Amino acid sequence: MRRLIQPAVALLDRLKYGQKAILMGLMILIPLIVTQYLLFSEINKIIAFTRKERIGIEYCRPLMKLLRDLQLHRGISAGFYREGASFTEAMFDQQASIVRDVAAVDFMDRSFGPDLRTTRRWGALKSGILALKTRVWSLGARESFDEQTALILTFGALSHYRNRDAPTSLSSLACSVEQRVVHSEVVFPA
Repeated sequence: MRRLIQPAVALLDRLKYGQKAILMGLMILIPLIVTQYLLFSEINKIIAFTRKERIGIEYCRPLMKLLRDLQLHRGISAGFYREGASFTEAMFDQQASIVRDVAAVDFMDRSFGPDLRTTRRWGALKSGILALKTRVWSLGARESFDEQTALILTFGALSHYRNRDAPTSLSSLACSVEQRVVHSEVVFPA
């Protein structure tokens, strides 16, 4: 054991008291500096992640409005198939609202889609929404309900952005569509 510490003792014997104090200060300061560096780098990671969370939540606001309007459209469509022409105006109004919602999500996706990696999925969902908007008039009641429900359920794939550094994200929780999808019973005419 003496052999291991003999070089350190020899070094300290050659140093003056001032030099020994400086050496001891450095020995205390170096671990402190390393700890500070690790702490600040971790804080910066958390700040960056939180910024992405906030972006995700902003992205979800128009997305959730679109989801609600699609669910309402599904209900109005069921009424249209049961009652007929009395629901036509409501269908057109709801489709106009959906088009406005799509434009709002488009704006958010142009702004934040590359950061959130949602652009490709939003493009596929958007094309499905716009295609169904025109097809809904020619479908039967059950087909319309099923296709609109399937489209609504695809929101889950778009809303669950996950950061590699975190097990879940607040934006995915704030935007968890599967928990918000309303499965209402619709009575279809025979």
